[in-house]
Amino acid sequence: MVGDITELSLDEKVDLLIVSAFPNNYNISTRSLIKSLYEKFHLSVENLAREKDMDLRTYFSCWLSKPLPKDLPFSRLACFEKRSTQMTPVEQIGDMFRGFMPIFNSQDTTVITPLLGTGQQHFPDLFVLKRTVECACHWMKVGLPLKCLKIVLFDKDPYKKKETTEECIKEFAKLKTKWEVSRIFQMLKPSHDIFISHSPRDFQTAMMLKSALVTFGRRFKVFCEKTTKKEDDILPEHVLSAMYGCKRVLVILTQFYLESKDCLDEFNIALCLKRNAKEMKLIPLCLEKLQNLPPVIGNVQYMDCSLDHEESLTEKFDEVSEKIITELILIKPKQQFIAKSVQAKNKYDIFVSYPTKNAEVMKVVYEILHKHNPQWNIFYDKLELKTGSNWQQSIYDALEVTTCCIILVSPAYFESAMCQEEFNIVVAKCISEEEKNQPLLIPICIIDVESIPDWFGQLNIIDARESLLVPTMEKLAAQLHLSFKNGSIWKDFHWLITKEMKKRISVKDKTVKFREHLFKENYKIEKQTVVPKCQTPKWADACSVLFCFAPNDTKFAASLMNILLDYLPRMEILLFSKSHQDRLSLLNQADHIIMFVSAEYISTAKGLEELTICFNRQRQAKHRFLHFACTAEIPDCLSYLQILPYSIVFSDPHMSKITKKYPENTTLVFENAGIQGTFTYARYEVAALKKFALDIVSSFVEGSHANNNTGNLLNIFRIQRKKCSAPLNKCLVPLP
Repeated sequence: MVGDITELSLDEKVDLLIVSAFPNNYNISTRSLIKSLYEKFHLSVENLAREKDMDLRTYFSCWLSKPLPKDLPFSRLACFEKRSTQMTPVEQIGDMFRGFMPIFNSQDTTVITPLLGTGQQHFPDLFVLKRTVECACHWMKVGLPLKCLKIVLFDKDPYKKKETTEECIKEFAKLKTKWEVSRIFQMLKPSHDIFISHSPRDFQTAMMLKSALVTFGRRFKVFCEKTTKKEDDILPEHVLSAMYGCKRVLVILTQFYLESKDCLDEFNIALCLKRNAKEMKLIPLCLEKLQNLPPVIGNVQYMDCSLDHEESLTEKFDEVSEKIITELILIKPKQQFIAKSVQAKNKYDIFVSYPTKNAEVMKVVYEILHKHNPQWNIFYDKLELKTGSNWQQSIYDALEVTTCCIILVSPAYFESAMCQEEFNIVVAKCISEEEKNQPLLIPICIIDVESIPDWFGQLNIIDARESLLVPTMEKLAAQLHLSFKNGSIWKDFHWLITKEMKKRISVKDKTVKFREHLFKENYKIEKQTVVPKCQTPKWADACSVLFCFAPNDTKFAASLMNILLDYLPRMEILLFSKSHQDRLSLLNQADHIIMFVSAEYISTAKGLEELTICFNRQRQAKHRFLHFACTAEIPDCLSYLQILPYSIVFSDPHMSKITKKYPENTTLVFENAGIQGTFTYARYEVAALKKFALDIVSSFVEGSHANNNTGNLLNIFRIQRKKCSAPLNKCLVPLP
């Protein structure tokens, strides 16, 4: 394209605008794209820089803005800053494409860019154009999700082209013809099974890993060479050739690796190839504690290969290699199994719930259990959580299908929000009459505690403190082995089960009664509307509220927005766009988040991902900002959905009882935040949504949730109002 980027129309809107600048210098006094953006749109790059969405300057010389106003022809802006006066155009353009990986975040993205560095930096137009096009085509062929790249040659009058502009147009035509017929993979054939990516300074370490891999799997070909790239090379062909078709790419992750641009290129190549190769896994092996990992690396789950005091690197690599080679050997049978039953879940014999502070004790427990029965399928997070997986959902899924849950009781356990969630799920499953496969709960005290908190209930706890740990676990593992073998686990451990755990209850009925109790405690019906027993003032400050819902629940979101605007007049309504980056940004930045949970909403990976992202944020927050409503029956596909702290559930019987005198139907004409239409509501829906709105407003005013619920999940002992802590010695029992 020839002309002025700021003349781009809304019909041609792109996801990302590229600008360049000197470090922290966004001067609008000289002729530049930065100045044009300010003059045309009053868009200040300097202001955007103050509130960056992603700061990638350490590794990629760029930063990403927050979403731009919707009336602009660009959704976001990325600014590339020259890190030193010695940077060549080749290095700058290379950094731009390296930065695209974390910015795109695996989503197809459209980009518009000027010829970087051809303004105040005086790089030649023709050279920069050729290098940019060559880089774009190489990376797109490899798999970079660059949907469209628009390169704009600035010219005040595109109809009277300069001589250099004419040369660039001719060169672009040649490049286009060349790449339209190019096939970057046409001569490549898979040549290796495993690729080891490493810094040249870690070559000896990489060779140690290769030696271990070859020892365990002699038939697998391992690529491990010192790889260097010429300055003019875009992608090292020998690296691409060796990595193509690999089933595992292992990364020796050290500070040396992070400091090497060639290594970052290798990592990006692996990410691109992985998009189109389902069998391929990218596994960083973290050998040391690293701070501020680049997002493109930090988002990939790594294997912790840091050494214990008495452990050698050879032993660690032997352990890692055995696991990797075993996975490779089992690839084909595993795929055949999945093809037969895509929905089948991996069942676990034992799930161990423990806090990360007690990781060393957990290691001892796992080794003893594994020694007594190597065939047991044990959920041990360090071994089970896969690279790139949604770790929270993996834990919830494992709890759904475990036979036995061992809890390592300690002060750290009672302080851990994640451990409390695991406990709440397993207790609900243990005592629920709706649950067909109740797990056996085995609490084991590994470190002395002053007292047992009320949410833990008065369970029997096996004493395995200090010197008792190993002998107790040895004895317990032997008993479990025999019980599993005979199919008598519940019978053999009857002595451990307290009265409150033996009595089956309807978790569904208990949570319904709990919500009814909270309604009666906080609200009443006056003049056919729900009103709080204590006055709820308006919230005068500006706030942002994100609404998450499936299309079928649009009318409920519209009604709630309408009610909330009366109490929160300065509320900014946030909705998801199609951009993945926008979605994650909103989930992390909204002041409050409202989720309408339904079978449709949680049936997608996207819905579950949004839920777990919010869970993680809520654990770290001081006050409740996450609010749930269920517009139909609570989905029963996952146990933890039954114990979400719903403000309202439309199917609750008390909602129909209290609205008998309401008008049969209510109609709302709504037009706001991109939602418009005429919606009709049943009387119980009107009351439920009003109550939901008042709960949310109360959380603003009081700084905590109106229902005083803590944590992401309800605790069955607490909602039964059995609030009584107990000293540890009253709960301890010896192992028979």
